[in-house]
Amino acid sequence: MDSILREMLKQAVQAAKEGDRAAALELVDEVLKSDPENVQAMLLLVRLVRDEEQKRDVLGAILSIEPDNERARALLRKLDGEPEVVEDEVLPGISRQLLLIVGAVGAVVLFLVIGLIIFATGQGAERAAARETDAFLPTQIVLERTFIAQTAVQQGADATATFFAIVSPTPEPTRVSGLPTLPPTPTTTPTATLPPTAEPPPAFEGQLVGVRGRGMPADGDMELVRFVSGQFAPQGLFGTGRDGRSLRLFPSGERMIYTQYDRNIFSDRVLIYDRTSGQTLEFAPSLPDEPFDSPSMVSISPDGTFATFIAMPFGADAPAVYFYDFRDESVRRMTSDNATYRYPVIEPSGERIVVVREIRTGDNPGVDLVLIDTATTIPTSLTTDRDDIIEAHPRWSADGQFVFYAGRLRDSNTHDIYVISPNNPGTGLARITSDADDIFPVPGPVGQYVAFASNRNGNYNVHLFDLSTTAVTQQTNDAENNEFPMDWR
Repeated sequence: MDSILREMLKQAVQAAKEGDRAAALELVDEVLKSDPENVQAMLLLVRLVRDEEQKRDVLGAILSIEPDNERARALLRKLDGEPEVVEDEVLPGISRQLLLIVGAVGAVVLFLVIGLIIFATGQGAERAAARETDAFLPTQIVLERTFIAQTAVQQGADATATFFAIVSPTPEPTRVSGLPTLPPTPTTTPTATLPPTAEPPPAFEGQLVGVRGRGMPADGDMELVRFVSGQFAPQGLFGTGRDGRSLRLFPSGERMIYTQYDRNIFSDRVLIYDRTSGQTLEFAPSLPDEPFDSPSMVSISPDGTFATFIAMPFGADAPAVYFYDFRDESVRRMTSDNATYRYPVIEPSGERIVVVREIRTGDNPGVDLVLIDTATTIPTSLTTDRDDIIEAHPRWSADGQFVFYAGRLRDSNTHDIYVISPNNPGTGLARITSDADDIFPVPGPVGQYVAFASNRNGNYNVHLFDLSTTAVTQQTNDAENNEFPMDWR
């Protein structure tokens, strides 16, 4: 592929990511006119066309050019409603099967090398035996003397260390009051040589998980991490080293579902990783009579029975909200208007979905939160401020009594955390305010804390808001990366 076509394809991908489907289709068409067998352009075309038969035709054309193209075969299986098993990667770009093959070959090579070494060594063994016997006695004496000297030195060192441990106790470091920061703010201490230390973050119950990286979750995939109770530094989630976004945990905490961008098809995929089996499955719900593409922003009910997500219906200009039942794998479409929906979350009881709804047509455009009844699909307004407050990232409290969300005032560049009662929306709002940008609120499972991301100390770090004392403490202190909470079980 020449540089001009490569640049056109890059522009098509960007247009598709920005939602400009017409521009993306036009660019792909130009690429295919110049290079009719460009498989990358065809894979992007599969994402852009909305008719299922057209998708099949394009995939068939790809397989006629590259019969072994696994991505095209996987997409055909997806159209047929077959679940896709994603081979687990134990290292970036290296599957478990490939690692086993390489390991087996390496073992055979190592066995042959060892055999050659043993054979070569055996040839001179007899000649060296006499020389080793003559030299062994003085060498043994030298080694014994060296060992005795080293033992004496070590015993002396142990005694000295024990003495200083007894007569010179180590003073306790002085704690710094207020929010912890890196580096900690120096304070006056009785011992001037001891640097102050930051207060450790508070202990909490459950698994708090999220993402970490240089950018923002909307910019692309980030490292999936677990935030550790009482520690500043997060850990890789399940030790997988995986990247993604829109991370959620199932109730057991042993499975996670997340969105990941697939560069082979220029589209997102939703994956479920099972820690116990080590298997990764693609979450690919479907409605045969109302096909849709690219599910994302998946949220799981607290009991793991239901899921909600947004996806683009074929022929539509805006994504719709869907409701999924894991028990029978049924899917129902919740919305059918021209509004744009984002961040759907299921109520703990499974009866309602709270979601951000944006309308840009008509006499009263704006962004608000709505509640959708999962039985009737009837929506009701939760907020009605339109663009006076731009809502984002709604989350239910564990008991379903409150909805937390990030809100940005019309003329502001930063968000505050808002709290509203969905059962009594007229009672007013409560806010967690600061001069910084506070986003992604995640209530804890026992109702003590609300985690959120804030850049009040530089990068975005995770903070905890204590609902009983209203105190805010910093949970992470990464000076290089941004960190965002996503779920808490």
